[in-house]
Amino acid sequence: MLTVCLAARVALADGCYIPAQAVRKVPAIPAQRAVVVWKDGVETLVVASALDSEAQQLGWIIPLPGVPEEMARETPGALKTLSFCLQPRITHELSPGLGLAIFAVFIGNLVLGVILFKRHAFLGLLCWLASLAVAAAIIMPALRTAGSSSATGSNAALVEKTAKVGAYDIKVLRAKAAKDLDEWLAANGLAVLPAAGRQPVADYIGNGWVFAAIRLTRANAGENTPHPVRLMFKTPAPVYPMKLTAAGGGRTRVELFVIANQRASAELLREEFCDRFI
Repeated sequence: MLTVCLAARVALADGCYIPAQAVRKVPAIPAQRAVVVWKDGVETLVVASALDSEAQQLGWIIPLPGVPEEMARETPGALKTLSFCLQPRITHELSPGLGLAIFAVFIGNLVLGVILFKRHAFLGLLCWLASLAVAAAIIMPALRTAGSSSATGSNAALVEKTAKVGAYDIKVLRAKAAKDLDEWLAANGLAVLPAAGRQPVADYIGNGWVFAAIRLTRANAGENTPHPVRLMFKTPAPVYPMKLTAAGGGRTRVELFVIANQRASAELLREEFCDRFI
């Protein structure tokens, strides 16, 4: 018999994003979906976290009670299906290509209007569009490479395990102090922990936890949701660490699905749905 619970609320979420060294602002986490499956002392955590940042090189730090036995890519379909089936609210997401489509329609109408009503200005319009294309071709590659640097190793934090998972390069780190994690982040071209994140990191280290340092390189800056990651690890009780995300500030919409042999609840989360399946 399994109990499935959905909890949702604006709250603190799992882990935090760290930008490249050239970007000062800590990435915001607008929303996060996660599934916690716990049975016989083993937890499987599937988490997808939206982010909003000007950086293209990012680190995602997730604290874990132990070194994960398995790290794998997960498709977003399962999380979206759970949300669709159990979420009582209906939300609408705009297509990421909507802005590009509107711009293309605008340019098309502009060209058509010039051809129909001001043919003498058509050559000037073509020159303007060509200049715009050249400027975009020069600026965009420069923006994409800003903040990039070669990753090097660090002896401050011990690397317990490594894996290539979809778009992510994951290293599981064990540190003796928050400064050890800072040194590893700096050596790998990432910004150090924000001041608000040092105490939570120290607390996790004091409890013997490790950190999954997930490095992400994305094509475009701005807001998007990288693919989910699945982590399996041993723990005497189901956990969903929520301290570190407070370091980035802001408010995060969390949808947390818990699958276990009994009901789950948390003070910061509002229960939306709970049922038993045999």
